[in-house]
Amino acid sequence: MGIGSGSTVRYLIEWLEEKVNSGQLKDIQCVPTSYQTRRWLQNAKLPHQDLETLNELDLTIDGADEADYSLNCIKGGGGCLLQERLVQACAKRFIVSCLCIAHVLISLIEMPFFSLLAIGIS
Repeated sequence: MGIGSGSTVRYLIEWLEEKVNSGQLKDIQCVPTSYQTRRWLQNAKLPHQDLETLNELDLTIDGADEADYSLNCIKGGGGCLLQERLVQACAKRFIVSCLCIAHVLISLIEMPFFSLLAIGIS
């Protein structure tokens, strides 16, 4: 299971921890999309893998800042965007959580960014 980034994912991890500890959920492996998500998974003692180890996922869950009625989404500032997209691409299904539905998407972030991932460095 791919686990996205951001504040809403923290609630997902708490829910997963509760279900694993109660025995309602077994044999789960999580692939985080950020260092913060990895830390939350570690603190919750949830099993996690790298994308290099586990690259066929049944499901990825992530959040978005905004979405429109055509399901176009605006993600955060781009800090985890590339890793989120890689994990999402490895999933059979993708669920996005978004509280803001707009007729027209408006991004408040107007900065270029680039991504450098450790998995891309040899």
